[in-house]
Amino acid sequence: MKIKYLLCFLFLALCLNSLGQTSSDIENYKFKKDSVKQHIEKSTGDETRMVRLKNEFARLCFVIPEFEDGFLALQEAKIISDKLDYKEGEAMYYLTLSSFYYDQDNPISIYYRKKAQQLSNYLEEEVNDNNNFTDLPRSNLNEDVQRFQDQFNKVLARDELSNNKEIQANLLYAIAGTHYRLGYPETALTKLTEAIRLFSEIGEIYPAFHLSTIKMGSLVYLEKEEEAKKIELELIKLMSAEQDKSNLALIHSAMANGYRMQGRWSLAIEYYLKALELLDPVEDRELRIIDQYNLAIAYENYGMDSRAADNYRIAIADLEKEKDTVQLYIAYGTIVFPLIAIEKYDEAKKYMQLSLKDTIRNKDYALARYNDAQGQILKSQGKYQEAIPYFLKAEEGFRKLEGVEWAIAFMNLYLAECNFQLENYMRALEYATEALNLDSNDQVTEKATLLLSQIHENLDNLALAYQYLKDYQLLRSEKEKSEEINRIADAEIRSILDESEKTINFLEREKLKKEKESLFQRGLIISVLIVLISVVVFAIILYRNNKNKQKANAQLKRQKKKIEQTLDQLKATQSQLIQSEKMASLGELTAGIAHEIQNPLNFVNNFSEINNELLDEIAEEFEKGNHSEVRVILNDIRNNLNKINHHGKRADAIVKGMLQHSRKENSEKEPTDLNVLCDEYLRLAYHGLRAKDKSFNANLEKDFDPALEKINVMAQEIGRVILNLLTNAFYAVHQKKCQTSDPGYVPKVKILTRKKPDQVCIQVKDNGIGISQNILDKVFQPFFTTKPSGQGTGLGLYLSYEIIQVHGGELKIDTQEGEGTIFTILLPA
Repeated sequence: MKIKYLLCFLFLALCLNSLGQTSSDIENYKFKKDSVKQHIEKSTGDETRMVRLKNEFARLCFVIPEFEDGFLALQEAKIISDKLDYKEGEAMYYLTLSSFYYDQDNPISIYYRKKAQQLSNYLEEEVNDNNNFTDLPRSNLNEDVQRFQDQFNKVLARDELSNNKEIQANLLYAIAGTHYRLGYPETALTKLTEAIRLFSEIGEIYPAFHLSTIKMGSLVYLEKEEEAKKIELELIKLMSAEQDKSNLALIHSAMANGYRMQGRWSLAIEYYLKALELLDPVEDRELRIIDQYNLAIAYENYGMDSRAADNYRIAIADLEKEKDTVQLYIAYGTIVFPLIAIEKYDEAKKYMQLSLKDTIRNKDYALARYNDAQGQILKSQGKYQEAIPYFLKAEEGFRKLEGVEWAIAFMNLYLAECNFQLENYMRALEYATEALNLDSNDQVTEKATLLLSQIHENLDNLALAYQYLKDYQLLRSEKEKSEEINRIADAEIRSILDESEKTINFLEREKLKKEKESLFQRGLIISVLIVLISVVVFAIILYRNNKNKQKANAQLKRQKKKIEQTLDQLKATQSQLIQSEKMASLGELTAGIAHEIQNPLNFVNNFSEINNELLDEIAEEFEKGNHSEVRVILNDIRNNLNKINHHGKRADAIVKGMLQHSRKENSEKEPTDLNVLCDEYLRLAYHGLRAKDKSFNANLEKDFDPALEKINVMAQEIGRVILNLLTNAFYAVHQKKCQTSDPGYVPKVKILTRKKPDQVCIQVKDNGIGISQNILDKVFQPFFTTKPSGQGTGLGLYLSYEIIQVHGGELKIDTQEGEGTIFTILLPA
């Protein structure tokens, strides 16, 4: 692997919050930072608020970037949090450390963010704000690297941070990244080793492990294979010893990244699959998406394009759910090339179009990738002439950017291949030579060398054709040798892993065997002791039983008599309570009836008084001899008398109806119109409650099935059930009205009837306080009530349930706490 790819991977894995901010972005964040600083200066007394402000200040400093001020503020916030033992402050500390990394999908950044969320469930807003720092355009890396390195070294030298090994470790990790980026891998390796040591000293297993995998790849590049192998074996040993499932998932992921860095794709795939198996689908969803995406990259590089496309699709679906637009557009652009390789051109074009909607990344880069993909599709279809303009546009776009020489080399290679197929050998020679001369990767070098051999052969430059062919064979030989070394290394590692697993399994079996033996011995001893104790206890019991038998019998007789007396008292009490419930229902009925009769009586009284006044008027008009006016008044009196008669009959009907209900025996069933019964008891229940509390109001809804026929029921008993359910419904909506702060809440009670094939359904529905699921199983038990003491007997629903059971029906309840309740009566038709 060439140095620039290794360095680019490491640096992008680190970096740094403020790479790529526009000047307007910077000014905006500076303004916010100054505003927070003013709040800090004015803040007094509330130390927890100070912790929050200093963390916010530090995060803003990381964006600008002003790392020195940021880390000093973070350290001050941590000191206050530690002094207060402030858990939320510790969570904020880790969240701020996470924001130090520009790439929020960096494993260390995710690790700190996860630690923050585990410590506190109240930081969702801060987490979202933290993620928003990444929604900014990236720019050149080169121009800022030296400046960042100088800042990091300055921060690292501050005495105030000398005792915070965690901050020092993160700074050393960042400094290592800058050294790699500037082309000093040996110095970078030293800094990385120091960071690993500090992470290990403070017990941060995962960061130390993650950095060790990077160190392993660095040593391979520096051709220090023995040292790299030593670290690899140490990491495998650590993995074998790790018991914590969460840590095990993280370090498998880190190990996969390490193998991916070295181009050991088969092992990388194996470890990504293990990591995905161990990662929690909910708590580790961020890392799962990253590992899924990296697994796709590994499959693609391993030549398994179909598998790569499948895993890209899974990653894209998860990113769409998470609304992670930054990584989503990257994935849109990346899936295109394996899709082209497996000839899924339409799907590739769909994702190409989606990738162009990216508003965050560099537009030139996105457009160049788009033209590259278009060219590759046409080239793979044999449309070489049509492909050439797209590759030219792509090359032009890539030349506007820095750090993408590999892409320019590929474009020249593709242009050379297209011109070769079109027999434009001189143009092909020009592009192939340019591809070879660019600082590119081994894949381009190999293909360009072979193509140059073929071009010179067609141009009859046989000596050059032979030379390039020899160069190609040498490259292939070196590649095959490297692949063979990797295969042997992978086989050795798998062998070590297998042996390690066998050893662990053997030790576990031995441990289990010893535990079973120990358990058996303990069990045998305990069994003997139990037998001995049982014999002694049995003998004592026999002796005591024989001695106390007569006393026990006498006591049993006394207890029996006492229980019988208690039972009689309980029965009497139960009868009294049932009668009390009936009287309570009667009281509610009486209040409702009184209200129903009051209206017609008011009409009778009013019209009687009017008639008296009209009679006086008749006398006056008669004396005046105004007979026509007398006739008009007499006609008014007649109309009033008709109204008096009508309302008198209405009151008579109410009284007769209630007398009729009250005279029926409980066991007597007769055809009853349930629509009329429900309507009658709805009014009685509502007016009964209104009679007690004038302030009560509710919307009443009736939905009666006109097709409902009369059925044989005990009308008085069913009426009592309906009254009880309605009374409870009115109570529930009244309670919610008193408790809620929602001004738009309107109490509603609805009663409906429905005819079913073999049943009749009555339903009472309210939008009141509902019933808690914890007590739902108890509501039909006798004497159970949720009402305050003295306001309920706890027998209403119990008696209602019993009445419906006697009728061969069902009484059901459907409720949601805080939303309302539905009681359903099902009676046989």
